[in-house]
Amino acid sequence: MQLNLAPAVALLAAVSPALASSPLVPQLQQLTQGISNTREIFNDLKIYTTPRQGPNGITTYKNEIIKAKESYIENTPSMVEEADQASVCENFVNFVTVSQDLMNTLIEKHALFGATTLSAPVSHLIRMDEYYTDTFVYNIEGLVPSCASQIADSKKKLLEAYELATDAYM
Repeated sequence: MQLNLAPAVALLAAVSPALASSPLVPQLQQLTQGISNTREIFNDLKIYTTPRQGPNGITTYKNEIIKAKESYIENTPSMVEEADQASVCENFVNFVTVSQDLMNTLIEKHALFGATTLSAPVSHLIRMDEYYTDTFVYNIEGLVPSCASQIADSKKKLLEAYELATDAYM
């Protein structure tokens, strides 16, 4: 039995007050919510709903995750105040947890997508997402020295999740 924390983490990110003044906190919270929404769409797919609902998941993935990350990369702040670093780290860990759950869901649905024409578009989105995530994380890494080891550990887990998902779709 696999324990799935994505809905709880996304809910926590959505309802936690954004007390920090760093723009990274709401960016990470919005990404976490978008990733959770996308994961739910893919998680609900069944053999008979995939041809209709699969493209909806792909569009949501593209709009709520890829485009948001692209925008956030362009608007990453140049520094994070020390008082805001713990909040950024907490939200980053939530972001990583939900991202891992999305990759696990996509791995689980690989056979389902393979039975339709959706495997190639999903594979392409995973690779694009990995690129944008890698860039986004790189931008964040140096901004929160107070929890650098926590960021590094989370980054490692995130990269492993993308690697597994990419391998599943090769």
